Order: sequence, then structure tokens, then C-alpha cells
Amino acid sequence: MKSILNTEEWLSKPRIIAGVMTGTSLDAIDVSIVRFYKKEGRLKFSVVNSGEFPLNSKLRRRLLSLMRDGGSAKDFSQLNYVLPEYFADAVNKVLIEKRLSVENLDGIGIHGQTLWHQPNYEEFGGIHIRSTLQSGSGSVLATHMGVPVVSDFRAADVAAGGQGAPLVPIFDYEFLSHPEEDTIALNIGGIANITFLPAGKSKSKVVAFDTGPGNMLIDMAMQKFYKQPFDKDGSTAQRGWNFQMLYDYLISNPYIIAPPPKSTGREMFNSVLLEVLDSEQFKRQKPKDQDIIRTLTDFTVGAIAENIKRYANPRARIIVSGGGAKNKFMMLLLAKALPAAKILMSDKIGMPSDEKEAICFAYLAYRTLGGLASNVPRATGAKKDVILGSISIPMPKQ
Repeated sequence: MKSILNTEEWLSKPRIIAGVMTGTSLDAIDVSIVRFYKKEGRLKFSVVNSGEFPLNSKLRRRLLSLMRDGGSAKDFSQLNYVLPEYFADAVNKVLIEKRLSVENLDGIGIHGQTLWHQPNYEEFGGIHIRSTLQSGSGSVLATHMGVPVVSDFRAADVAAGGQGAPLVPIFDYEFLSHPEEDTIALNIGGIANITFLPAGKSKSKVVAFDTGPGNMLIDMAMQKFYKQPFDKDGSTAQRGWNFQMLYDYLISNPYIIAPPPKSTGREMFNSVLLEVLDSEQFKRQKPKDQDIIRTLTDFTVGAIAENIKRYANPRARIIVSGGGAKNKFMMLLLAKALPAAKILMSDKIGMPSDEKEAICFAYLAYRTLGGLASNVPRATGAKKDVILGSISIPMPKQ
């Protein structure tokens, strides 16, 4: 099949792409305006500007309700149109701050809000399938903004037999690989995930997967017990003690030690897990609220460490990004759990920890618009390399 994308022309000059990300934490819309360019034969990037915009509280409640209880076809349709309104507003604000206009953009990449992720095959309509659903119409956003938009990044990998996740490994491989040191890119968002980059190896040797929950369960418990969105610096967890019964229950989840490829989300790690605290067996132990926060923090770290020991290298250089990188107590626990590792924040190597995923989706859009495959089959389980995403092209200005 002849490609409709002109790879040579696209890659011939620098490109400016906006990456837009909303994660499983449902806390904010992250935007990064990124310039990609070649220097000394290698692709480089620089962040032109970025911004974080708290998710509208009404929208957040609606999203949580849809994920927890489901909804009508109307609900899902409305959401698909309302999210691009917020995405457009966020991108415009980040552009205006640097006195840029939308004409400066070559494209936009949006992850969309994940509403459902089914990484394992199940029978539906007489066929065994996997599926994943991210809301937020690329066509609507392209029409609003007047530039090409790449969206629905996960579907092509699923169609090729993969889980549609993780998608970050190609970015980690391009920008974080080291010729002499094994490297692990660890992102702790709502879900925690790692990319293991063996020193000097090709893309085919990359291993990447979700280790389990990141901040998600901790945030849920902080909202329930303290009416706070998250545990700032891990200060609440630091005051508590490990509630061993709860820890043993959580760490025994078969997902934690399952071999990759694997991916997960709110479908598995959600508030239902915390309902065990209402059982008589747990109530008799009378744990303090801060003990529960501590135990959930220990669980997040324990799941990360266990997976690194089993499927990566516990002596590797570990580059940490995501909201969890700011949890000082969690980072202390991680260093204790992996004493031989060299742990550093992604900010130390010029990659702001809060912006990494938005930068990554700008990069994925850059590759898609250039006609380049972006999945890593060994990580997702796909049968082949595929170009990710659907491209929405607006009408040119008259």
C-alpha cells in the first residue's frame, strides 16, 4: 500500500507539536508544546511551553461516575465532544503565554481520557477480542483548532494483537537509552509503569509494562479520610505504620507477579479494593487512617520493586517521573526497596517529571504524522509494528 504520508518531507525540518494528556488520576489536563529537531544526526526535543490545568470538578465527578457505574450512550457521546472543548482551551492558554498562535503548530497529539481498558481477550458478539476506549474526539479538536490532530493511539496496536499499552517505550528508547548503563524509566502516575532499556540494545530488547497502581489508591484514600486530593510529600504516610494484613491482601493480587506483556487501570485497581476495610476481620484491627495511607504507599513501592527484581534489573539507573516523583517519602521507600539502584528524578536530566507523558504524546503524534511506526511489539504483545493513531485534518483556511 502506498503511504499517504510524506515521511521524507515531514522529517526534513523542525516540527512543533502540542501534546495533551489526561491520566488515570483525573486531576488535570497537561499540555506541552514541544519542538522536535535534528542535531548531529539525532532527534532532539525542547519544551517551548507547558501548563497544567485542574480538571473541572463537575466533569471529574461525571468521569468518575461513568467509570464506576457506567452510563448511557448519550453520556459517552456528550463526553466525546466536551473533552475537546477543554483540550482546545488548555492548548490556547499555553500558546498565548508564549505569545504564540495556533499557526505555529504543526499538529496536536491527544491521549484522550481512558474510560475502559480490557487488555485480555474476552468473548463479545461471538468473537474473542481485546478493547480499549479513550474519549475525546480528534476530529472535533481539529475543527476547533485548525491543525491536524492525532488521537486514538491505542487502537492500532490492539488490532495487531497487542494490549494497546504501554505506549511510552518508544519515547524512552529514543531519548533515555544509554550505551553502557541499563536504564529503567519509571513513571508513577495513577498507574505505575516501567520501561527497561538494556544498555546498548536494540528496540527489540525493550521490556515495558504497568507494575500496578501508582498514586491512584493513595489518592482515593486521602480523599476519603482527609478530604485532600493527594498525600503531599508523603507526609501522611510517613506518620503511619504498615498495616500488614492489608498489605498482604493487596500484594497477593496475581497481577503483581504476572509476567509481561501486561497493562492495567481502574478496572482492576479501584475503590472496590478498599471495601475490604469495612469487613469485620479488618475492623477488629482498628488501623488508623494514616496507617492505611502508609500501607497503600508501601504497596505501590512493593509492586514496583517486585516487578523490577523479576523482569528488569534492580541495579539499573532508574529515572523517575510522574506525580509520585514528588512524593518524598515514597522515593525514600523506593530507595530502601532497591538499594543497589541509582535513582534520579527525570528533572535532573532535563525532562520535567510532570510533563513527560504530555511530551511523549507530542512525540507519538510527530511520528504518526511522519508515517513512522511507534508501538514496541515486545512490550504490548502486538504481532507487528504499526503506525499509531487516527489523524483528523481540518479544512484549510480560505
